[in-house]
Amino acid sequence: MRARDIVAAVEEFAPLGLQEKWDNSGLCVGSPDQEVHGVLLGLDCTPALVDEAVAAGADMIVTHHPLIFGSLKSVRPEDPVGLALIKAIRAGIAVYASHTPSDKVLAGVSGAMARRLGLADIRILEPEGDGETGLGAVGVWREPLSADAAL
Repeated sequence: MRARDIVAAVEEFAPLGLQEKWDNSGLCVGSPDQEVHGVLLGLDCTPALVDEAVAAGADMIVTHHPLIFGSLKSVRPEDPVGLALIKAIRAGIAVYASHTPSDKVLAGVSGAMARRLGLADIRILEPEGDGETGLGAVGVWREPLSADAAL
């Protein structure tokens, strides 16, 4: 399997084209053609997560938040982003993020949280375009819930 196959699987449910203009989702380290035998999932690509990927024998990390956000002025080991980049590159680990694309589909982060909370009639909170995508998710409790119980 190649990194492009993992990217295609993620983008099948959360297309990269959904990302906000300010976002930096996508493949930020590695080549789409590199071989992948194991994938580690995480929220943020930290130096510790890269160490965990190395220990697990993973060739790719898929995170929610992009490793590189904004302008990158330097890559130095004193900086957590720089250190994660250095470690990933040295280990040959591809790094892919799906931030706002995963936020904009019900199969993604907000929808998963709504389902985990047991909400029914889940829909996009702020629909865009055809209404099938957008930020957030909203639903209803299956049974009435008091404000005290919700807190």
